[in-house]
This record gives sequence, C-alpha cells and structure tokens, in this order.
Amino acid sequence: MKTLSWILLMWASLSEAFNIDTEHPLRFNGTAEDFFGYSVYQSEFENRKQIIVGAPLKGNSTGEMYSCTVDLQSCTPLLWTGSESVRFFGMSSAVSSDAVGRLTSCSPYLPHECDGNSYLNGVCVQFNSRLQAVSNFTAAYQECTKREVNLVFLFDGSKSLKSEEFEMNKKFILDVMRKLSKSSIKFAAVQFASTFRTVFDFNAYKDGSAKDKLMKETHMNSLTNTHRAIDYVLKNLLNSVSSGADLSAQKALVIITDGEPTDFDDEKALSRSNEQNILRYVIGVGKVSLANLYELASEPKINNTFYIQDYNGLQGLLDDLQKKIYNIEGSKDTHSKDRQKELSQSGFSVLYHKDSVIVGSVGSNDWSGSLYEVTGSGSGFNDTEIKDPSVSKDSYMGYSAVLGMRGGVSLLFSGAPRAEHKGLVTLFTKNESTWTVTKNITGEQIGSSFGASLSLLDVDSDGESDFLLVGAPLFHQSWPRAEGRLYVYALSEEYFQKTLNESNTGRFAASLASLKDLNGDGLSDVAVGAPLENEGEGVVYIYLGDRTHGINTEHAPQRIPARSVLPGLQQFGVSLSGQMDMSDDNLTDVVIGAKGGIVLLKARPVMSVSAQLSFSPNEMSLNDFECPSDKTFHAFNLTSCFTVNEQTSSIGSLEKNLNVSLNLNVDVMRTINRGFFDQSDTSSRTLQKFVLLDSGSSCFGFPIFMPSCIRDTVSPLKIRMNFSQTEMLSENSTAILDIHSRTEEYVEVPFQRNCDSNNSCVANLKLNFSFTNDTLVVVNQAHLTVLVSLDNPGDDSFNTSIVLHYPEGLSLSKFDTVKPSRTRSSCGDRDSGAMNRTTCSINLPVYRSGTTTQFLATFRMVKWDYDWSDRMEMMITANSDNNGNTSGAEVRRSVPVQFAVDLAISLVAEDSVTYLNFSLEDRGPKPLNIVYKVENLGLKGLPVSLKLTLPCQTTHVILTPQIFRMQENSVPCGFIKPQDGHCGKFECGQFDLQEASVVHFILTADAALQNVKEYESKYSFHEFREDSVLDISAELHYNRSRYNQTSTGLKDDPHTSQIAVKAEFVVPPSLMLIVCTGAGGGVILLIIILILLLKCGFFKRKRPVDEDLTAFEAPLFINTNAEENTGDSENDSTDLTGFRALPPHIFINRNDNTVSTTAEKENGVTDNTEKDEDLTGFGAPSCIFINLNDNTVRTTAEEENGVTDNTEEDEDLTGFRAPSCIFINRNDNTVSTTAEKENGVTDNTEEDEDLTGFGAPSCIFINRNDNTVSTTAEKENGVTDNTEKDEDLTGFGAPSCIFINLNDNTVRTTAEEENGVTDNTEKDEDLTGFRAPPHIFINRNDNTVRTTAEEENGVTDNTEEDEDLTGFRAPPHIFINRNDNTVRTTAEEENGVTDNTEEDEDLTGFRAPSHIFINLNDNTVSTTAEKKSGVTDNTEKESGVKETNPSPEPPNTDK
Repeated sequence: MKTLSWILLMWASLSEAFNIDTEHPLRFNGTAEDFFGYSVYQSEFENRKQIIVGAPLKGNSTGEMYSCTVDLQSCTPLLWTGSESVRFFGMSSAVSSDAVGRLTSCSPYLPHECDGNSYLNGVCVQFNSRLQAVSNFTAAYQECTKREVNLVFLFDGSKSLKSEEFEMNKKFILDVMRKLSKSSIKFAAVQFASTFRTVFDFNAYKDGSAKDKLMKETHMNSLTNTHRAIDYVLKNLLNSVSSGADLSAQKALVIITDGEPTDFDDEKALSRSNEQNILRYVIGVGKVSLANLYELASEPKINNTFYIQDYNGLQGLLDDLQKKIYNIEGSKDTHSKDRQKELSQSGFSVLYHKDSVIVGSVGSNDWSGSLYEVTGSGSGFNDTEIKDPSVSKDSYMGYSAVLGMRGGVSLLFSGAPRAEHKGLVTLFTKNESTWTVTKNITGEQIGSSFGASLSLLDVDSDGESDFLLVGAPLFHQSWPRAEGRLYVYALSEEYFQKTLNESNTGRFAASLASLKDLNGDGLSDVAVGAPLENEGEGVVYIYLGDRTHGINTEHAPQRIPARSVLPGLQQFGVSLSGQMDMSDDNLTDVVIGAKGGIVLLKARPVMSVSAQLSFSPNEMSLNDFECPSDKTFHAFNLTSCFTVNEQTSSIGSLEKNLNVSLNLNVDVMRTINRGFFDQSDTSSRTLQKFVLLDSGSSCFGFPIFMPSCIRDTVSPLKIRMNFSQTEMLSENSTAILDIHSRTEEYVEVPFQRNCDSNNSCVANLKLNFSFTNDTLVVVNQAHLTVLVSLDNPGDDSFNTSIVLHYPEGLSLSKFDTVKPSRTRSSCGDRDSGAMNRTTCSINLPVYRSGTTTQFLATFRMVKWDYDWSDRMEMMITANSDNNGNTSGAEVRRSVPVQFAVDLAISLVAEDSVTYLNFSLEDRGPKPLNIVYKVENLGLKGLPVSLKLTLPCQTTHVILTPQIFRMQENSVPCGFIKPQDGHCGKFECGQFDLQEASVVHFILTADAALQNVKEYESKYSFHEFREDSVLDISAELHYNRSRYNQTSTGLKDDPHTSQIAVKAEFVVPPSLMLIVCTGAGGGVILLIIILILLLKCGFFKRKRPVDEDLTAFEAPLFINTNAEENTGDSENDSTDLTGFRALPPHIFINRNDNTVSTTAEKENGVTDNTEKDEDLTGFGAPSCIFINLNDNTVRTTAEEENGVTDNTEEDEDLTGFRAPSCIFINRNDNTVSTTAEKENGVTDNTEEDEDLTGFGAPSCIFINRNDNTVSTTAEKENGVTDNTEKDEDLTGFGAPSCIFINLNDNTVRTTAEEENGVTDNTEKDEDLTGFRAPPHIFINRNDNTVRTTAEEENGVTDNTEEDEDLTGFRAPPHIFINRNDNTVRTTAEEENGVTDNTEEDEDLTGFRAPSHIFINLNDNTVSTTAEKKSGVTDNTEKESGVKETNPSPEPPNTDK
C-alpha cells in the first residue's frame, strides 16, 4: 500500500513537473555577504555563452560584476575603475541583444558634496564584447552650483528682555553665521523695539566687521513694533543696494521675539514680503501667542515657526534652523520648488533601446522619479529626461522598466511602486525622438508596491509584445493567505486589458522573467520568483505560456523550492533569466539567483504521446451468455498502442524514452462490473502495468473475461485507459511527458445483435392493461390492481421498459410478473423522484422476440384528499431503444372514482319517546318526540337528504304529525299527505354533511286513543291490555354512484333507522267485584280450619317427660358445684344431677374467683342464655394475664374492685402479662413465654428474651405408654427445630382438637377453660403448656391409639402414605358402650376387614355420642345416647338430668 501511494505521488509530481530538470542543477556559489546572485543575465560575448551575475555588496558594498561560464563552471569578476564613494555597483545591469554583445552595469549610489550639501546621483559603466570596461556615464547628475542668499536677523530689543537674554540673542546669531560661514549666504542684523536700528548690514558681514558691531550693540529696552520693523528691513536692507544686498539673491528673514506685536501692519509689510518671495522664520520665546507668530511666518507657517520656553533654548534650535537656511542654497525658488537631480539615484534600473541606454532615476523631482535616455558614450554622452508630470512626489518612478515593440511602435513601461501609496505603471511611446505618456495603470491595494517588477511577454515569439506582467510583491490577503500578486495585461489597441491575476506567498512576483519556449509548444513561458517563501529560502514558479491569457493557469505551475536545488541559501528567485540555451542541447535553460549563489536549471526533452485502444473480435456473441450460470469465459482481447514523438527539438545524446504507468478499468461507471482481467477474480476490473515507451509505436495486449450470466447485453462494455509518467523502470531517462498529451482513452465493445438481414433490429411492442377493480374507492391505504400484458412479436427489444402514468394520489407498491415468471422487472430507479409515474425495466437487457408477459401492478392510495375527478385515468406505455410500434405501445384506461364515506342515522333514545300508555280515563292526545342523530364518521363531507315515513293509525291509536326539522341548521323539510295506506312522510332537502360531524333531526307529533266504547261497560276479574305499535322509518339518501359506504360497525343498514313506538291501552280489573268475592271466601275458609284443629286435639297438648340420663350426659357440660368435682362414680350409675352442657360463656366471681356459666344456674334445666342468670359478683374475663413471678392468672375482670370491668385501662397488672407465644424447654419440658421472663417488665417480644433451651412447639405429641408430651422442637439435640422430619416420636400421638398440658398431661379443650365463657376458638385461650395433636388412629384389636407421627421410624411424619397402621383405623364415628363405656368404631368389628360403614356392624349396646356430658361431681362422662333402655337415643328430651340445686331461684330476666 505504501508503494502504491509513493507511485501515485510520483505520478502527480511528474505530471506537474513540466520539463525543468531539478535533479541535475548546475550551481555557481558566491558569498551571501556580497549578495552574489542579486542580478543574473544570460548573454553571449565573442561566441561564448556567459552568465552575468551582480554582487552589489561586494567589497564593503562597493559592488562587483561576475561573468560565469557553463563549460568552465566558474565565475570571474569584471574589472572596472570607479570612485571610492560608489556603492552597490551591479545592482542593475542590461545586456544588449545585438550581435555584438554589450553590457551596462550601474550603481544608483554616487554621493558628492556641494557647499555642505550632499547630493546622491548614480553612475553606469559600459563593457564591450570582451567584457572590458570602456566608459561610464552619470545620468541625472546634479552639478554643484552656488546661489546668493541674503538673510537678515531681526531680533527683539524690547524692555521685556533681561540683559543676559539680550546677550544670548547676539550669541545665537554669531553661532549661526559661524556654522554657515562657508556657504553663499550673506547676513545682516537689525534690533527692533519702538524704533529700529541696523546692527550691521551685508557690507559689514562681507568685510568682517559684523561680529564686532554685533557685540557692541546695546539694548534698546522699549516697546515691540514688529510690523514696522519688518517694513524697515525691506526698505533699508533686503531691497537696498547700498546695504550690500543682491537684488537677485534669495531673501530670508529670521525674527526672534519674546512679545506680541504692539503695532499694526499699516504698511502691508507681510503681503509685500510674500510678493517678494521672502522666506520668514519666526522664533517665539516665553509667553507669546503662537497664532500671532504664525501670521509673521511664511508658508508653510507651521514648519517655519519655532517656540522655546526661554532664551536658553536658542542653542537647541541652532541645528534645525541651520538646516532650513542651508536648504535655501542651490534652489532658485527654494520654498516652492522640489529637488530635481540632487538625489536622483540614476541607474536604479537600466535597459538597452537600440543605440541608447535608458536608466531609471527614482529620486528625481523630489522622489517622484523619472527615466533618462542616454546617448553617446564617455564624456560626450547626452541624457534626456523621460517623465510623467502627473506622478506625485515619493512615487519612485524608474524603480523598474521594460522595453517592447508593438506595431512598429516602441513601448517603454516604467513602474512607480509608491505612487499614491498603491503603485503605478506608466506607458511611454516614442514618436520620432520624443517619449510621451500614453496610459497609466494604478494598483488596487495600498502598500502593495504595484509595479515593483515588470516583464513583457512575446508569447508567440513574433517580435510583437503581447502581454505585460506586473508584480505587486507586497500585496496582502488574509484568506486565502497571500503575499504578493502577479497581474497580466493583454496589450491591444487600448494597450491594457487585465486577463488574470495570480497570488501566492513569500513576496510572490518580486521578480519576473519571460522565458524562451520550454516545452516545444511554440509559446514563451514565464518565471515568477517568491524569494521569501519557505521562511525566506525562496521558491520559483514556472508557468507555461497561453495565447489567450498570457500564462496557463489550467495547469498548476512547476514549483521549484530553493532546498531542492540550492539548499542552505536564502532569497532564491531574487533574480531570473531564461532566454538562452546554455548547455548546447537546443533546450532553454533557466538561471535563478539567490543570496550567495546562482543555479542553472536545464530543460528536459518533452515527449508527446498518443494512445489508442482496440479489441477483437469486433463484437461479443450473445451465444456465450446464458442464465442462470456462475461460469466465466474469455470474451475478447484488448490492445493498447502508443505513439511517442518529441515535442521539443533537443540535440545530443539525451535519453528520450518514457517510463509510463498504465491503468485499465473495465466497465467503468457501473456498480456491478461485467468484465475483469483475472478469470479467477471477478473483482479484478482494474489493471495497473508499467511499460517503457521508446520513440515510435508500442503495443500491449490484455485478455478480458466476462461472466456467462449478465443482465445487460445491450449496453456496450466501456473500457477506460489512462497513463502517466513514472520513474519506476529507469532513472536514466531525461524526457518528460508533454502536459498537453491526452492521457486518457476510452473504447466501447458492443454486443452482437440478432436482427433481420439488414441488421436493423426493430421490436414490435404491444401493450394492453385492464383494471381488476370496478371502481376506485378513495380511502386511505386503499388498493387498486391493474393487469398489464406486454407482447413482442418483432425483433429483440433492447432496454425495454413500461412506464405507468397515474394521479399523484396513488403510489405503485408492487409490480409482479404473473406469467411467465422468468421475465424480470425492476421499478422506480429511473424516475428521479417523480410522483405521478413509475418506470419499470423489463427483462434487461433483452426482451426476446415472441415473448408475451403479464404483470400485476398494485397501487396504494396515499393521498385520499387529492382532487379526484369522477373517473381516474391511467396511461401505460411500453418503450425500448428499438421499438417500431408506437401506436400499440400506449394505452389509456379509466375507472369510476368513489369516495369512501361512513354515514349513519340512529335514534337518540335518551331524548326520544318510544312508549305511550292510554286508559279510559287518559285518552290523550299525548306528545310524541323522536330525535335522530345523523353522523358522518368519515374523512370527507358530502351532500345528503333525509326522508321520514310515518304510519297512519292503529285500531285504538291515531298519530298526528306536527313538525320535522334539523336542530342545528335550517333545512327545509316538507310533509307529504297520506298515500298508499301510510300516514305520510317528511322529505328534507339536500344539505352538506361535513366530515366528522353530527346533526340532529327532531320529530314532533301527537298520539290519541280512539275506538274504545266497547270497553267502557265491562266488568272483569282480569286486567285487559292491548298494545299498538307505530313503525316510524327514517332514511338517508346520497349519490351512491359517487360515494361508497364503508362499514360503521353500528348496524347492518346504517342509512335507515326503524323505530317501533309502543302504545299500550290498559283496562284495569273491577275492584268491587274482587273485594266482595274475597270477603266471602275468607269467612268460609276460617270455619274449615277451626274444625280441623278441634278434630286433631290441638287444644289437648301435654308437658314432655324428662329423660332419664342417669350416668350419661352430653359431653360439653360442666358441674356447677366446684367442690363436688373431685368425686368418682361408676359409669353405669352416674347421676347426671348437677351436670350441664358446657357453658358457652364463663364468668368468674370477683370475690372468690369461682366460675359461673350461663348454663349452671337454670334450676336443673339447660339454659345457655344469660337473660335469667344470677351472675351477681361474677365477671366475664376478656383477657388473661400471667404473673411473671408466681405464674398466677389474672383477668381484666377479676380485680376491678367489685365491679366487672373487662378493660385494661385501669387494671393493676404489675407483674402480669398476656402470653402471646409459648416455648418449651428441650431439657425438662418446662414452659416459657415471651412475657414471663422479661425481668419483671412486661414484654411480648422475643428480641431480648432468654430462651436458652426452649423451643416454640408447632406440634405436640402424646406418648401412649406414659402420657408424656413431646414436641417437634424439644428433641433437636439442643437446637430449636420446629420440623418433624428428624424427630423421634416413637410412642407419641398428636391429638386433633384436644390440647394437652405439658406439665401434668391434663387435657384441655378450647371450650372448657375460656374463663367462664364458652368459647370454642383458640384465639383468646390460655393454653400455656398445651398442644393440639393432628391425627388419631385406634387399633381394632386392643383399641390402642396411634397417630401418623409416632411410628415413622424415628422420623416425624404426619402423613399416612408410608405409615404401618396394620390393625389401626382412623375412626370416622366413635361409639360408646352404655354398659362399660368401652369405645367402638365402625371399622373395628368387620371380621378383620376394615369397614367404615355401620350397615352390618354389631353395635349392640353401643351408641355414637353426639353430645358428651361431664358429671359435675366426679367428672364422669355421659352421652345423650347411652341410657335409653337399650335403645340408642341421641336426644336429651327424656334424659333424667337431675338438678343439684332443687330450689332454684326464679330466673332474673333483668340480667
């Protein structure tokens, strides 16, 4: 990749290199201190080609000229004799174009003195063909000429001066005279006050007595009459011959004063001074008005007025005043005229014009500048000034100059780079012997130095100057950054016509040179220097010539940086020359100067190359292409031939072959290529090859491969070849590729066409299509399908397409081939975003002859709001590159357009009356109001109308319509009278129903009862009803051909609303008939009932006999006498006197804590209510609390000071706590609660409880052997574990609804210890130490009990799945023997077979107890079934339950 990048870089560089050889420069070195190379010139002297080089700083800036030869590659200084004061010799030079070579070299610095004035002129030295100095001349030389100047000192002698200040005045005057004593100035002095006195006149100055007279002068010490003093000087000194004045001399007056004038200028002394051109200098001292001083001075008043604080400042003014006075010398009218030749600096530029030499004099005329034409030589030369009077001061005309010829007229261009601060170029033309100004060109930017460099270009070398090149090296531009600009002007009848400008950096265009043709195109070229580019190193640009614009800007110039040819030097390009062949190869060489050296760059031969591409065979056969296929084949051979000719006319042994890089590209401008160079790589559509081209012709061949299956076999295969020069193959070649050579060629390889014998392929495309939809329904996202058929009975059709034209409201979504399926189509890639057409390419590249294909085009509605007409028209055309049937390839069809609407009419039930009831008393008429809602749920409005049809009448109801109207707007609705059995109808006019809108129609009518006389005199037990139905129909109407209803989802026919108004006629039954008949029947029925009750003995009822329940009673009873609960009795003789069903409520006596229930005080009769219970002194405890110290129990009711109080608000429960959780110690089975171990503080939480060794039992099991208790938590090896998985519960069984005390193994139920209240729930039961076992099983053999948890091989398991329960059965029913109280179940006597039914069970003597009673004396158990004389009786009616209290107190129903 890096190699390829380097190659591309080389191509780019060589293509822009033109033909200046920078690889083999010829260097001539000098020293930078001498500025060797400041100027360079090519010339031939005595048949020897030489390079003239200027070194203006050589020899302490004296300057030197050198002659350098190419063959010797050395430089020799030119000998010349000049003044020691000359500086910068060789700064400018000119070489003649005559057969006999001549050289003129100048120095613009030749100073000389003239009476203390320094003049700066120039000198030029002329050399002959042997480069020997033969003469010199000094054009625009200022000779030293003296002029008389009469100057008068008019000094103040008023009384405002002190004596020492007066003396300072005199000393100042003496100093000025002493310094200017060698000049041609004569002095005089006058003291003025109120009077005037001549101190000394011009005669005294001339004879030397002026000093003595001045020193003897005394102070007048009076007023200051300045104007009169000036008048005195004019009359008695400056204009008086007797005073020694020269009337032709320049007059000057120096006024020294410290006060303002005290007189008026009555004598017009100032105006007379101006008329006489008298220079007046005023020196003001101290507190004086500058405005008054300005009036005394001459023009320019500001420059001629001086001000000092005191007289001590006079010495500081001495030098300034001396310079002004000195400058008066040598000028006839010094104050109004400029210097002419004093600072001319002639020789700043120099050039030859026939037999004369023209030199530039930039300092002439106060630096306005001019040119001088010098004729003759030696001391006999003559110089004629060439100037433009319109050029302003400080313009530096003559800074640059060039000569040309056009139309036989000599053209002289001179640059003035500082004119008007922008720069100026002036054209002088010579008529006979006089140069006249013809035209000026002004620069465009201030400070750009426009005109600092000039060059004329004879582009076609016909001797006529065609273009003027002007440099503005200080032109500045911020963006794009530029420093320096080149202007090109075409010379025409008007002489100046700017064609273009070029900008660059580094003082671009500081030097310009016209070059002799470099590349053999017959046009002169141009070199432009930018000596400060690249940080001062310098760059030179080579532009090719152009007939139209002077220089060719279409091709980038050749850029030659200093570091490539003269490394280490600065200001490369400060001088340029390129008009000769210095190396004898007949090619132009360019000499470039730098600061300290020059370089000669040779031109290289330019080769013109023409290329041609060809191929064989002349077309590609279609027989080689077949689809589908993935094969490739050799399609054709490509040949590229090159013809090389030299553009230049070089001679000698130069290598003229070219190293060229070829780039071939197959099937250019296509995304998918059809050809390639490597058969194994289908992506190899490009090929690069390096070849060496010699003069003459060369050819190269390349095989081209193609895939067998391609889509496009019509478009020719386009091959592009481009080539460029490279140095890859040889470094000896010096030739360069002509920049104008065509480096890119194309060729198109066609495909074979199978056509008629005349080889003209004409297809015959026939198209037809039809709509598969009857109508086009305008609704969003609706679809329309079109069946298109295309037939080609003619020749093969190339680049075939079908174009579908349709409204913008549609969009083609699919275009599928129906048959045959092998025909391909592609749509939408050739329409450039058009919204109303789609172009579909058909079977590219060839739609074969005899092919007929059907396509199905599917369109989608995309703009339902499009302005659709009544019919939608579609046009479809068939096109191809060779279709000959234009009439059958275009078809138009149309289809009706219907807009989708969604209309509905419905009844507004809440605002309508649909039921009427009538009776004989209420016959009407009654109002009937019907409200209809008409909706447009669609997205388009439409005109609709409404028709309402009313029934005429029914048998008993007649309907009278009133009005039918629209609620929102005024729509006329007319009523049509009855016809064809109808009552009539309303028809409403057409109105516009806007989209998504609702309107309401209201029908108002009256209904009345009729034809009911037959019911007025009838009497009946039954009510008579007759219903009449009034069918009212409303219909919407609209243009169904234009609009198409879509489903609303409301009802089947949304455009019709059928309403049935029910009118009910009611005749009620006869009330009198019903009352009379009912009263009689009731009396008869009462008599019959009394008779039946008498017959049944209803009035002879007996009291029931108490049942003998001795020894047995229902279980859930408790003895009311606590002291008798300790006795024992036999089961068969238990006296149930004193037993009672377990009380539902338990009360505790507040005095002695005895328990009373609502059942134990009922005089021997079981009574569970509290209505007649004497519960004096008893209270029902709601909460039980345990003392944390002695575990005694307290309730909220037993300590309330004799008053039953179940609240805890005022209870003293210090030390007591209601146990919320119970824990069992795993070591000794003791019980702990979360409240009883809180160190005397009631605390129900377990967070700080010391429960070490305790476990909360989740299940309690009872050992069948010794009735000990085990929990799932107490056998976990010292770790509390509430699960039964690993518990050893051998011999234990869990009771289901029974709770066992963990301390004494007593049994408690949820009903027997509820603090005096019967409660079967465990919510508030104090079951401390008790636990309920889950399941109990009884052994059929010995009636032992087993649970599902106690035989699980040491693992607690409450399930029966793997339990060995052989002989055990879970008793669903338990029966107790009335004799011995043994227990039997329905499963234990089934002859060894478990049987849970009672059907065949021998239960003689046994009974299933439904109620169990406990004897209050001995706690024995009695059931309601076991004492019924051998008969099972579960009722308590006949049980002999004896009361322990034979004299019961009457029931107290108040409590």
